[in-house]
Amino acid sequence: MKKIIVATAFLSVFLFNCGGSSVQAPDPKRVGCENTCGPIANKAVDECKKKKKAEDVCKAAGTAAESKCIDECMAK
Repeated sequence: MKKIIVATAFLSVFLFNCGGSSVQAPDPKRVGCENTCGPIANKAVDECKKKKKAEDVCKAAGTAAESKCIDECMAK
């Protein structure tokens, strides 16, 4: 029982000090951009796989395409 109380107290202090109680809502514009850019990333991965490249290379290509798309979308 004592361990549970100590663990609960530690967790409470940790969350309080680390801002666990002040969770922010995601930026609606960013969420919209992510939803728009997801298919672009998937297309980049598919095109990469058609070229018979390694899976990690294709994942990186998809991530790069999505990141670029999100940056351009957020700049608008």
